[in-house]
This record gives sequence, structure tokens and C-alpha cells, in this order.
Amino acid sequence: MAVASAVRNFMWHNSFRCVVSPRNEWTMTDRSAGMSLLSRIAVIGGAVTCFLGAFELTARVEDLVQYGVPIRSPFNATSELLVRSADGMHGRRSAAFQKWRMNSLGFRGPEVDSAKAPGRLRVITAGASETFGLYEAPGKEWPRQLEDSLRRRLAGSACGRDGVEVWNAAFAGMSLPTIRQDIERRLVRFSPDVIVVYPSPAFYLMAKLPDTARPDSSGTEAVPPIWSPRVWPRVRDQLKTLVPEVLASRLRQRRIDRVKRQAQVEFSAVPADRSDAFVAELQRIGRAIEAVGAVPVLATHGNDFGFGTPRPPSKAQMIAWQRFHPLASGPVLVEFDAVARAGTLALGDSLGWRVADVATAVAASPEPVFADYAHFNDHGAAIAAGVVANEVIAAVGDRCR
Repeated sequence: MAVASAVRNFMWHNSFRCVVSPRNEWTMTDRSAGMSLLSRIAVIGGAVTCFLGAFELTARVEDLVQYGVPIRSPFNATSELLVRSADGMHGRRSAAFQKWRMNSLGFRGPEVDSAKAPGRLRVITAGASETFGLYEAPGKEWPRQLEDSLRRRLAGSACGRDGVEVWNAAFAGMSLPTIRQDIERRLVRFSPDVIVVYPSPAFYLMAKLPDTARPDSSGTEAVPPIWSPRVWPRVRDQLKTLVPEVLASRLRQRRIDRVKRQAQVEFSAVPADRSDAFVAELQRIGRAIEAVGAVPVLATHGNDFGFGTPRPPSKAQMIAWQRFHPLASGPVLVEFDAVARAGTLALGDSLGWRVADVATAVAASPEPVFADYAHFNDHGAAIAAGVVANEVIAAVGDRCR
């Protein structure tokens, strides 16, 4: 961080030297009287261009120093790390933006060999942004911590001798049907032993039921843009921090109300048909996992409003959650998570599938476990990884003894 700050200060200082010489021989004030309007515009335009160019270069050098992202990388948002191909929707291969790095197979994490070594235990995690990882430090998202836990706990077993690896196939916005599509079209090629699914129930509180992503008929991944500015997302994020929380919540609430009026529908109570659809799709995913020769492990979804030991919800946090699911009231979002948890546990019990009750485990923590309404911080991700590790070890049974 100190190096990045020094680079930023250096570039900021030198951006002004584009229009002011080291010896300060002339300034806009000194010469403005004798300059035509066109000349003034040209000088001002050149100064602005030079400043913005230096600012952009500063952002790119900072990414290089802090994250190792090449200066010429065309990506300036996590959404650009997602691609739609003949397999459906999944991570873009060999793409990187700040701390988020996709390997050459399109999974978040280090490079891996697509061919599984004999005896190796390969676990793939599937889900949306909660699994992909948003706020955790690099390498602290729960799939990475799950790999560490499994390697440590299975060190003296057959699996420990042959190796344990965890691949993160999740991405922000992946609903259950999209996850099933990814399992059937793409993950099947990598011979997973276990697939862990951390679902996001709130997708079932949208106007329409979630569906699979439409594959790209061209059969090729979309080419990324040649260049796009990286400085704009930084400016936008900084401007957001200047908005008082009260005003930000009010603006979000206005957007929520506007969407409700346009949709002319609102979930004022948990819709039974939507919770049934959630469980039914989760069952189809489990069957798809078994069909590719892997063992399913399901997980329950946690949120910052607690389960079993409810905490008074923060109004600002609740509105931030509703912003992405505006048709449901805050209490319905929380209750739907609880209903989905019960349905997931019942499904696992009826079909003999292992279920990691992450929701209960994180709710019991006396320390903060979420960075927002439902995305983990490092500590929360560690708890989730530990609970999932228990069920993965139980699922593989005698193989790793």
C-alpha cells in the first residue's frame, strides 16, 4: 500500500508539470492576456488531457503494484470477468481485475491442472457472489479457506497424500438454474468428486422465476474491450463514500418504491410457490451433481440479520439488500432465507445428502461475520469454510480415512 501511495503521489505531482515547467517559466496567468481564445482552449484542453492521462496511469500502476494486474489489462469491473459461451454463463478465462483473478479455466483462484491426478480429491464450489467472494482479502474467500481446512485435516489420510484441491466456480448473479447448467455443460469435464452448492434464495423473490443463461450460439467467448478507463470506477466509489448514509438509504428506498409501482406486484409475505420452486431446483441440482459422478453437498444461506438468535436489523443494511430484490419487504427477505434453510435441511435429510448449516453457524458467532447484508468478511468466510469442511469430509467417507 505504501508503494502504491508513493506512485500515486508522484503521478499526481507530475501531472501538473505538463503545463508548468520545472523552472516555472510561464503560467496561464502570465500569458493569458496575449493568447487568443482558441489558444486558451487548446492549453486548457491539453492540461486536462495530461492530468487525466496521468490519473489513469496512476490507477493502472497502482493495480500493477498492489495486485499484479498488467497495465494493459482491459478489465475495469468484476462484471467484465463474466462471460457467456456455449457452456452458458461462467468466469472468463485468464482475466483479472484488482484482487479478483480468474485462472486459465475460468475459475477464481490459482492455476490448476484440468486433468485430475490419480487419487486426488477435487472439490468444486458453486454459487453466486457470496461464494465468489467480494469483501474478503485475497485468498480469504470461503472456497480458498475450505481448501486450507481440508488439506490440514486430511493431511494424514489417503486424500492428504494424493492431494486436495478446491475450485471456485461461482460468480456474482449465478442463480440456481444457471448453476445447474454450468454443472451439466462445463463442470462435468473436470471430474469433480464433490460439488458444494451455496445457494442464494433471494433470486426467487424477483418478478420472474430465475432461468438458465442463454448460451452463446457462436460457441466462443466474447472478446473483451481493447481498452476502458480504470480511473472512473475509483472516482465513482469515492463519490459514493461522500454521500451521507441517510441520504443514500433514502435514494435507494425511492428506487425500490419506483420498481414496485412499475411491477405492480409486491411480496408482503413469503410466497409458498417460490419457496417450493427453490427447493425443487435445488433437488434438480443435486441430481445433476450425481449424474456427473460427484457427491452433492448443500449449504444453507446466512444473512446479517441472524437465524435462531435474531439481531435487530439495521435499516440501512435492510434497504441495501432490498435494492437488489425490490419486490420483497425486508422482513420477507429474512423470513424467506429461514424458510429456504428449512427446505434445504429437509431435502438433504430425505435424500441422504450432506447439508452444511452455514446459516446457524455464522449466526452464533459473537464477532461480526458479514461485510454487508449477506457477504462474508474474512472471519465469516472462515466459519463457513469450517462448517462445509465437516460435511465434505463426511461425504467422501472411507475414501479419505
